[in-house]
Amino acid sequence: MSSNTHMTLVTGAHKGIAFKGRVVNVSSSVSVSSLKKCSPELQQKFQSETITEEELVGLMNKFVEDTKNGVHRKEGAPDNINGVRKIGVTVLSGIQARKLSGWTERKRENPPECLLPRVGEN
Repeated sequence: MSSNTHMTLVTGAHKGIAFKGRVVNVSSSVSVSSLKKCSPELQQKFQSETITEEELVGLMNKFVEDTKNGVHRKEGAPDNINGVRKIGVTVLSGIQARKLSGWTERKRENPPECLLPRVGEN
């Protein structure tokens, strides 16, 4: 790395890596396979183009409570806890990209980059 390159590890609720003003949230293909195992209703919620951070937090908290109560499968969620966590990271990345897009359109630099999993697409 050159001497003017800065990298910061971000911890806490929004874990990721900041590099030259970019935040990188690390997810995986597990989010796609886990999303496919969700009910159609839950898939629709996670894939909503208008989902907010608050709504996502609500869905994630519901999954935690449903898992504690042993009803997560009945409520449409898969068994893979890590997979649901990865869905959350991926969806949060999309939310952050939407929020930043207005800023980056004004600044015309560092456009947000995010790939949201879509069931049924190659």
